[in-house]
Amino acid sequence: MAPVYHPREMALREPDKPALIMVDQGAMITYGELVRRADQAAALFASLGIGAGDTIAILIENHVRYPELIWGAKNSGIRYVTVSTHLNAADAAYVIGDSGAKLLVTSRKQATLAGEAVVLIASKPLLLMMDGIVARFQPYEALLERQPAVPPQGRKRGPSMLYSSGTTGRPKGVRTEFPDAPPEVPPQRLYMLLEQYAFDSDTVFVNPGPFYHAAPQRIMMTIHRTGGTVIGFQAFDPAATLDAIGRFGATHGFFVPTMFRRMLALPDDVRRAARTGTMRHAIHGALSDPAETSDDRLVGADDLGALRRYRSLWTYLHHFAGMAGASRLGRPARLQLHAADYRVRWQRSSRRRAGPDHDEERDECRLPRRCCQDGNAL
Repeated sequence: MAPVYHPREMALREPDKPALIMVDQGAMITYGELVRRADQAAALFASLGIGAGDTIAILIENHVRYPELIWGAKNSGIRYVTVSTHLNAADAAYVIGDSGAKLLVTSRKQATLAGEAVVLIASKPLLLMMDGIVARFQPYEALLERQPAVPPQGRKRGPSMLYSSGTTGRPKGVRTEFPDAPPEVPPQRLYMLLEQYAFDSDTVFVNPGPFYHAAPQRIMMTIHRTGGTVIGFQAFDPAATLDAIGRFGATHGFFVPTMFRRMLALPDDVRRAARTGTMRHAIHGALSDPAETSDDRLVGADDLGALRRYRSLWTYLHHFAGMAGASRLGRPARLQLHAADYRVRWQRSSRRRAGPDHDEERDECRLPRRCCQDGNAL
């Protein structure tokens, strides 16, 4: 029998196991609580007239309630849009309206942004707020507690709808079709992530990025499908992140270059005291690393570990060399990369073994639409 990848499985086996620990919020939700509250959220959405095929928008900071909203929508066949809390009111209103969201769920902390945005939305979605309310919003917690914790039946899996940051105009959304599969059947990317990073129920995933963002959100959902524990933060703090790795015995994490740079900028005694021996994989995404985190700075130093980078590409790397005695380069995940100008530049390293299509003299790949290492497409 094929394994079922869904938090409901862990809730049945170990209901008291932490699903998400918010370090700087002092809050935690167990698998039993997550599944119960997600079922209540699904019932709440239904009571508001929102059902399969509809869209909701989530505009909250990193919060212990974030996953229950996503799973409540996913289990109900509802598309969910996670809105950046760093947008201005006009862009936030555009995302909520453009997505066709019938419901906006926000928090008291985002009341100003949400309040300014809703007056600009012509479609006038229903409004819920957690951690308190302001005018026009209904109380999320009070309404949720009135709902039964009954799993939705006969639903397709609700997909996410992601938007760009809007740096080149209005944010751009990608609307995917509703899959012909129930919530218990994961998207195909789960199997790629399992193959690359060996996520399982023993995984402890450090997630210092914003939950509205694609990678932190989707990997968090993958961890919940496999029964691991996510360690979240309301905001990235380099020292707190390193401390959490040691305190919770983290095995995996997702980071971007500026996070490495800020951890490298910590005092020497803080870096040397960091306990990172449990880490197996650091998944690294976004743009190229800054010069401060060059290979020369990292390899063999009492620092975070060596990372190989590719310029102007979104890349994932999966090796975490400890804070002390790092000596090995990260290995790129096996992905097919497409460069807009068909040129992929490689960071020089004496440890790199170029594939047959690599021009050593020009230090670039000659393949028209892919990059290679040791002759294999990524």
